[in-house]
Amino acid sequence: MKNELEMLVMFEEDRAEQNVTAYIPFLKLGVHGDTIEEALINAMDLVEIEIENGCLQGVGIQIDAQIETIQINNVELVVMFEIEMGSAQVTAYIPALRLGVRGNTIEEARVMAIELVKIELTKKKVDLTEKNVFFDKLKVSNTVV
Repeated sequence: MKNELEMLVMFEEDRAEQNVTAYIPFLKLGVHGDTIEEALINAMDLVEIEIENGCLQGVGIQIDAQIETIQINNVELVVMFEIEMGSAQVTAYIPALRLGVRGNTIEEARVMAIELVKIELTKKKVDLTEKNVFFDKLKVSNTVV
């Protein structure tokens, strides 16, 4: 049986390292590439390896993370909430800060993320541009034997 596998992928460009990371929340794995296109190809290869290893048999569309925008002091930031399968933990990752926090619920993680941003804003001047982060869906064919 054949079905389509769809997963969220977060792409982060690292100007200092001059590369791109493609992170797949469902797998809790990431890969690098010199360009966004190369990172995408590497992410697809990673998913195919997981399929070949039998790790994704019978898996379909995954709701493993959700993306929200929070606003603090007239600054809008994207937050990715990762739901830990099999536990009550939720990680809120703020790409603009490259920091994350954990809570027992999405609401708790959201509150903690807002507090983290407030702390970071008061500690120092922070460049909160997110031009180097974007999200996409990765679609591959998942053949179930």
